[in-house]
Amino acid sequence: MEDQIHQSCENLFKEFNVRDSINTLHTVVSEARARKQRGEVDGKDVWKENLAPRAAVRARTVRVMEPEVEHLRAQLKALEEENIALYAQCEDNNQKQHAADAKTAELLDILDDVYAKWSRLPQDEIGVWALESAENVGFAQPP
Repeated sequence: MEDQIHQSCENLFKEFNVRDSINTLHTVVSEARARKQRGEVDGKDVWKENLAPRAAVRARTVRVMEPEVEHLRAQLKALEEENIALYAQCEDNNQKQHAADAKTAELLDILDDVYAKWSRLPQDEIGVWALESAENVGFAQPP
């Protein structure tokens, strides 16, 4: 019977992680006694009879997490500044792209005009004139 009770207790200790919980409780109580001896009895994270334990834990957690919050705020600020710089660069690139597109469209319009004018020229007459000019230049030059 005694062995069975002992085994049941061991199973409960393992199931509910009693040893670690007792160690954590001992640490918390030891820290509380040390704080009380130092005179730290008025902090937000100090447990009082009318204070719920969860509220005291939250207050203590907030105090511990404040440096992490500051680190994350600094990191966020740096990322926001980088984001602003990248956005400005994207806007500048976008404006340059629009300017290049406008210049390209202008050049293509000029090219279309030149091609239209070239197409209206009498190509047969130009060919005959070029051939006659080449023949005449060939005779005019000495051997």
